[in-house]
Amino acid sequence: MTKKKLCPACGKENAFSEIVGVCKDCLLKNFDELWQKIELRHKEIRRTFGLPESAPKDSSGVQCKFCANECRIPKGSSGLCGVRKSDGKTIAGGDKLGYLSHYFDPLPTNCVTQFCCAASKENFSRLRRKAYNLAVFYAACNFSCLFCQNWHYRRGLKRIQPITHEELASSLNDKTYCICYFGGDPTCQIAHSILASRDAMRIKPNIKICWETNGSMNPRLLEATLKIALKTGGTVKFDLKAYTESLHFALCGTSNKRTLENFLLAGKWFKLRKNPPLIAASTPLVSGYVDQAEVKKIAQFIASIDPDIPYSLLVFHPDFCMGDLAITSRDTALECYEIAKRIGLKRVNLGNIHLI
Repeated sequence: MTKKKLCPACGKENAFSEIVGVCKDCLLKNFDELWQKIELRHKEIRRTFGLPESAPKDSSGVQCKFCANECRIPKGSSGLCGVRKSDGKTIAGGDKLGYLSHYFDPLPTNCVTQFCCAASKENFSRLRRKAYNLAVFYAACNFSCLFCQNWHYRRGLKRIQPITHEELASSLNDKTYCICYFGGDPTCQIAHSILASRDAMRIKPNIKICWETNGSMNPRLLEATLKIALKTGGTVKFDLKAYTESLHFALCGTSNKRTLENFLLAGKWFKLRKNPPLIAASTPLVSGYVDQAEVKKIAQFIASIDPDIPYSLLVFHPDFCMGDLAITSRDTALECYEIAKRIGLKRVNLGNIHLI
């Protein structure tokens, strides 16, 4: 059951997290008043991990164009992600060298798009223990999600020894069926993943290559990933964490404008290959905040592009700074699923159902 308590702003019994301070209704009604306090909490959390409190905008800094933050990084400092660094003239990190961990995962994996990806079209009994996914976890992110499920990497970020894209690609073997880039998020090291993918395609032409991302990268870099995914039979999965921008700011510390714009861009590519899907989307059902109303908006947005785009609703497990929330209730998860179906989406999945 969703934990409910009296919201200090409206006095109503609602589910809300102390880190946000109010329920969703009050957040949306009074965002301009509340944002300053919520933003301070985001900054405090980032400072705890030795990360920049906000995206640097130094007028004399070098501009990074990898993602929507478009940090202007002063000499000797890093961007919001912590890996893109400036020497005063150029920016390095996340291109030739990647801060990551990688491992082989037997198929079928727990990838978000496993219900519709290229591997799902194969006979899993044949693939099991005979084929593997190269899972590449990029240890950096350009968002600041309060509900992050993989936040633990931040503790050891400074101890990671970066590797070249050639070294990553050379780890492929005869049993490697696919590569999946995730994190953190691949966005702030997107060039490294593109270079590694090109190396991998030369080493093993039949490799499948996928990305799981917040989708906020430079549009030109997004198109590079789409070309690779299209050619290899892979999928680019967007995590649409919210549709309402103020809610996205509160939960993730930044705007979702670039993500939505990029999803529209990717939607134009979707018709080039629908099966297995070139793109897909997912949404974590953050208790009390990403609810039926928010899912309806996201589903309508996806359907307006193409109702065949696969959409996975993820049951939320409370973690990181929102551990005071409850797991998504079964009723809410099923209602969100039915809403997405009624909107007209043809390929809706409910993920993490083992939690409920």
